[in-house]
Amino acid sequence: MSTSPKTAPVSHKRTSSAAGNTAEEPQIKRQASDTANPAFTLKPRVADQDPHYVYVVMVDSNPQYTEPISDIHAIYATIKDANNAVKGIVNNEYNEAEETKQGCEDDGRIYWSSDDAGEGERVEVYIRVLEVKPPGCEPEREWENGGADDLGSGEDYGEERDSEEDEGAE
Repeated sequence: MSTSPKTAPVSHKRTSSAAGNTAEEPQIKRQASDTANPAFTLKPRVADQDPHYVYVVMVDSNPQYTEPISDIHAIYATIKDANNAVKGIVNNEYNEAEETKQGCEDDGRIYWSSDDAGEGERVEVYIRVLEVKPPGCEPEREWENGGADDLGSGEDYGEERDSEEDEGAE
């Protein structure tokens, strides 16, 4: 027996690169810029966007001896939060009301009412659904009745301005 180490047989096949058959390196792909590709610059049409809704919790109160009052309690993004607000209002403010009715609309919104919430006051607590209009749904407009052009730009949001009629009346 021989004690020499065994070696693996050597292959005499030539590889493609050893034979000089080298392919060109592929070009590196560039990431598309937002301005070069019209697919990135086109805004979706307003009609193509799914509608978004908000849930407005309303409290209508009709006291026996004064004018009725309709109040927006709050605006919510989900029915669940609006429903919890209705329950909270009823539990905190009208827990001793009599002749109550409550129910649920087909879409899951709850409502509550009482013909006697105390001292003959009628109360309804319910949820209105309003669709939120997407940005750009209203075309740019100019004042047609002599209003100032700098109003409505959004820059002076929150500041109150008087019309010319109001200023002349003072």
